[in-house]
Amino acid sequence: LFMAGAYGTSYIVDAFEMAQSIPSILLGGFLGAVSTAYMPIYSGLAETRGKADGERFTSQTLTLVGAFALLAGLICSLFPRQIVSLLNYGPGAAELTAYYLPFAFASVAINNIVGLMQAYLQYNQEFLWQIAAGYLYDIVMIAVIRLSTHTGYRLLALGALLGHLIRLLAVSFIMRRKGFRYRAGIAFDGTMRRMFRLALPVFASNFIASANATVDRFLASGLPEGSVASLKYASLLTSMIVALTASIISTIAYPRLTRSVSLGEWDRFSEAAQRLFLFAVQVFGRLNVDGDKLV
Repeated sequence: LFMAGAYGTSYIVDAFEMAQSIPSILLGGFLGAVSTAYMPIYSGLAETRGKADGERFTSQTLTLVGAFALLAGLICSLFPRQIVSLLNYGPGAAELTAYYLPFAFASVAINNIVGLMQAYLQYNQEFLWQIAAGYLYDIVMIAVIRLSTHTGYRLLALGALLGHLIRLLAVSFIMRRKGFRYRAGIAFDGTMRRMFRLALPVFASNFIASANATVDRFLASGLPEGSVASLKYASLLTSMIVALTASIISTIAYPRLTRSVSLGEWDRFSEAAQRLFLFAVQVFGRLNVDGDKLV
């Protein structure tokens, strides 16, 4: 919303959003799938073998995600113009998107690493502080948006990266307070292979969802200036609803569901799943009835 107030539907927002979309589809699908598959594996290890094995697996997963993100970021930094040339953009927007792109790759990579770290914290019943850490990014971006209107819009990409870095440091500090100690290294053993098997269907789902959103923006990039920005602003309503309902419930419920599965408490799992389903039906049924009032 602050971006809309500062830059409206200009090509600046178009370039910024397209720069974020490209790494989201190339990186987000895989890294998001790993973060989702991580929790049930961690749960099984922590509940059956002990927390030390779970934390060793966490360190290995962080190493894997970080290495993959670094490799993808290096490739993007070498060929940003070639990647952006695939888009149907005018010279000004294409140049700005190519400038934003390396920063966007780093931002998306850090965001997904933080997502994995948050999964660890959520399983260990740490919700408040890791949510508060997320607001640090918002605060930094608001400040950068306001500052960029005076110093130049190229500051936006650097500001987004800075916000994600500050959030990463904050979540790392919270993990350390919970007793986690990172140990570099990776072993492609049976546990890691099992995580990849779990991640595969999630990756397919995430990739399709990201591809659909990117295709929409790709098509919009061929329309008049501001089309991508308008598409982004229109999606804010949906994002707001999801953030206030499904995201909150899933953040709290997912760790408990995975713990129930790891301990074989299927009655407890079934009861919780039924309650979640009934809640979702009520919320989204109501939205379908009164959606026009929200708009």
